[in-house]
Amino acid sequence: MRLNVLKIGWFYHPVVGGVETCIKLLAEELRRQGHATTVLCSGKGHDVINGVHVVRSPLINPKKSDVRAFEKWFGEFLDKNGFDIVHCHNLSLRFNVEKSLAILR
Repeated sequence: MRLNVLKIGWFYHPVVGGVETCIKLLAEELRRQGHATTVLCSGKGHDVINGVHVVRSPLINPKKSDVRAFEKWFGEFLDKNGFDIVHCHNLSLRFNVEKSLAILR
């Protein structure tokens, strides 16, 4: 069965850290196994890195506090893409708890 997987983290390649490395390794392995894999992180633009779709949005930036705009955008993003699994990484650790709660809702 092919799954449509969304992985969410505050940051992703080229930012390098422990969480970012875990997200990258897991996303690439899921893709290698034939699953559609998307990473959502802060920044701007869309990339495909090693077969993984990377969606960067300034709204997910943990330093920005416009939670309502983020909730609206994120809800539309989920509805449009129909993910089977949403896997979140490190959302509450010292960053934006309000956005973390919006993602979890």
